[in-house]
Amino acid sequence: MPKDVSPSDQKMLPDLIPVLPHNLALECLSRLHFSLYPLAFRVSPQWRHLLHSHFFYHHRKKSGHTRYLACLIQALPPQFSPLALKHTSSPSYGITVFDPLTLTWERLPSVPDFTLGLPLFYQTAGCRGSLVLMGGWDPVSYEPLTSVYIS
Repeated sequence: MPKDVSPSDQKMLPDLIPVLPHNLALECLSRLHFSLYPLAFRVSPQWRHLLHSHFFYHHRKKSGHTRYLACLIQALPPQFSPLALKHTSSPSYGITVFDPLTLTWERLPSVPDFTLGLPLFYQTAGCRGSLVLMGGWDPVSYEPLTSVYIS
């Protein structure tokens, strides 16, 4: 077992990959590409908890499996009404990530609660390997929001 594993993280490690030792299971998961995380979150509650944990981020960073990415907020393709050639709503935005090592662009899955696009005028920041989205206006009702989303 790695030395820097907290007691709460020790409880979840035995169930990560049942046929593998703890260290090997952790090393396998630490090599997952970020684009596979949404799929990995669905494998088990233990995986979801581990992949969201500070311990896992620091383990990946220490072992050289993290990388710098550029996160861009970009307009989503406009939605058209099938009966008219007009936009059916205000512009909507999503998060796109650029990986300078592989020179690839990837659209991140939509934020839960905002499947049609990000809130308007929200604030965003990066912190310890996470993207933080705060506040803004609801894109449908234009009501102010106080929600915080950490990805």
